[in-house]
Amino acid sequence: MIEAGRRHMSHQHEESHGRRFNPSGVNGRAFSQGVIQGTGEVVHITGQVAWDEHGEVVGAGDIEAQMEKSIDNVRLILAAVGGRLDDIVSMTIYFLRREDLPSIQWVRSRHFSPGSAPAVC
Repeated sequence: MIEAGRRHMSHQHEESHGRRFNPSGVNGRAFSQGVIQGTGEVVHITGQVAWDEHGEVVGAGDIEAQMEKSIDNVRLILAAVGGRLDDIVSMTIYFLRREDLPSIQWVRSRHFSPGSAPAVC
Protein backbone atom coordinates (compact mmCIF):
# COMPACT_ATOMS: atom_id res chain seq x y z
CA MET A 1 0.00 0.00 0.00
CA ILE A 2 1.20 3.51 -0.74
CA GLU A 3 0.14 6.59 1.21
CA ALA A 4 1.16 9.98 -0.12
CA GLY A 5 0.85 13.62 0.90
CA ARG A 6 0.95 16.35 -1.73
CA ARG A 7 0.95 20.15 -1.94
CA HIS A 8 -1.38 22.00 -4.30
CA MET A 9 -2.19 25.70 -4.62
CA SER A 10 -5.27 26.18 -6.84
CA HIS A 11 -8.34 25.16 -4.78
CA GLN A 12 -10.36 27.43 -2.52
CA HIS A 13 -11.30 26.54 1.05
CA GLU A 14 -14.73 24.90 0.93
CA GLU A 15 -15.28 23.47 4.40
CA SER A 16 -13.27 23.02 7.57
CA HIS A 17 -12.99 19.22 7.20
CA GLY A 18 -11.72 19.35 3.64
CA ARG A 19 -13.21 18.60 0.26
CA ARG A 20 -13.30 14.88 -0.49
CA PHE A 21 -13.02 13.57 -4.06
CA ASN A 22 -12.92 10.37 -6.13
CA PRO A 23 -11.40 10.80 -9.59
CA SER A 24 -12.40 8.56 -12.46
CA GLY A 25 -10.11 5.61 -13.10
CA VAL A 26 -9.57 4.88 -9.39
CA ASN A 27 -11.81 2.64 -7.29
CA GLY A 28 -13.80 4.81 -4.91
CA ARG A 29 -16.56 2.51 -3.72
CA ALA A 30 -15.67 2.32 -0.03
CA PHE A 31 -14.14 5.73 0.74
CA SER A 32 -12.86 9.01 -0.71
CA GLN A 33 -9.52 8.69 -2.49
CA GLY A 34 -8.39 12.19 -1.61
CA VAL A 35 -9.13 15.16 0.61
CA ILE A 36 -8.15 18.73 -0.17
CA GLN A 37 -7.33 20.45 3.11
CA GLY A 38 -7.67 24.13 3.92
CA THR A 39 -7.05 26.48 1.01
CA GLY A 40 -5.96 23.60 -1.21
CA GLU A 41 -2.26 23.75 -0.48
CA VAL A 42 -2.31 20.24 0.99
CA VAL A 43 -3.98 17.17 -0.49
CA HIS A 44 -4.16 13.93 1.48
CA ILE A 45 -4.34 10.77 -0.61
CA THR A 46 -5.89 7.61 0.77
CA GLY A 47 -3.62 4.58 0.90
CA GLN A 48 -3.49 2.93 -2.53
CA VAL A 49 -3.25 -0.73 -3.41
CA ALA A 50 -3.11 -2.50 -6.77
CA TRP A 51 -6.84 -2.20 -7.51
CA ASP A 52 -8.22 -1.13 -10.85
CA GLU A 53 -11.25 1.15 -11.18
CA HIS A 54 -13.56 -1.85 -10.67
CA GLY A 55 -11.91 -2.97 -7.42
CA GLU A 56 -10.12 -5.90 -9.05
CA VAL A 57 -6.55 -6.76 -8.03
CA VAL A 58 -3.94 -6.01 -10.68
CA GLY A 59 -0.81 -8.16 -10.79
CA ALA A 60 -1.73 -10.78 -8.20
CA GLY A 61 1.53 -12.37 -7.01
CA ASP A 62 3.69 -9.83 -8.92
CA ILE A 63 5.02 -7.15 -6.56
CA GLU A 64 6.37 -4.99 -9.41
CA ALA A 65 3.00 -4.95 -11.22
CA GLN A 66 1.25 -4.16 -7.94
CA MET A 67 3.66 -1.34 -7.15
CA GLU A 68 3.21 0.08 -10.67
CA LYS A 69 -0.59 0.04 -10.30
CA SER A 70 -0.43 1.64 -6.85
CA ILE A 71 1.75 4.46 -8.19
CA ASP A 72 -0.54 4.81 -11.21
CA ASN A 73 -3.52 5.22 -8.86
CA VAL A 74 -1.65 7.97 -6.99
CA ARG A 75 -0.84 9.63 -10.34
CA LEU A 76 -4.55 9.58 -11.34
CA ILE A 77 -5.62 11.09 -8.02
CA LEU A 78 -3.01 13.84 -8.27
CA ALA A 79 -3.97 14.60 -11.88
CA ALA A 80 -7.58 15.16 -10.75
CA VAL A 81 -6.40 18.19 -8.75
CA GLY A 82 -3.77 19.38 -11.21
CA GLY A 83 -0.80 17.66 -9.54
CA ARG A 84 2.02 15.32 -10.48
CA LEU A 85 4.12 12.71 -8.72
CA ASP A 86 6.87 15.34 -8.32
CA ASP A 87 4.53 17.23 -5.97
CA ILE A 88 4.54 14.45 -3.36
CA VAL A 89 6.41 15.44 -0.22
CA SER A 90 6.01 12.24 1.79
CA MET A 91 4.85 8.69 1.18
CA THR A 92 4.65 5.51 3.22
CA ILE A 93 5.00 2.10 1.60
CA TYR A 94 3.75 -0.99 3.41
CA PHE A 95 4.78 -4.46 2.29
CA LEU A 96 4.62 -7.96 3.72
CA ARG A 97 7.78 -9.70 2.53
CA ARG A 98 11.23 -8.26 3.10
CA GLU A 99 12.48 -9.99 -0.05
CA ASP A 100 10.14 -7.74 -2.09
CA LEU A 101 11.96 -4.58 -1.01
CA PRO A 102 14.47 -4.51 -3.92
CA SER A 103 11.61 -4.77 -6.45
CA ILE A 104 9.66 -2.06 -4.64
CA GLN A 105 12.69 0.22 -4.63
CA TRP A 106 13.37 -0.46 -8.31
CA VAL A 107 9.82 0.46 -9.35
CA ARG A 108 9.89 3.53 -7.10
CA SER A 109 13.18 4.67 -8.66
CA ARG A 110 11.57 4.54 -12.12
CA HIS A 111 9.01 7.16 -11.05
CA PHE A 112 11.03 9.40 -8.69
CA SER A 113 14.49 10.81 -9.27
CA PRO A 114 16.91 10.72 -6.29
CA GLY A 115 17.00 14.52 -6.02
CA SER A 116 13.23 14.99 -5.98
CA ALA A 117 11.96 11.75 -4.46
CA PRO A 118 9.51 12.15 -1.59
CA ALA A 119 10.49 11.22 1.94
CA VAL A 120 9.62 7.58 2.59
CA CYS A 121 8.57 6.19 5.95
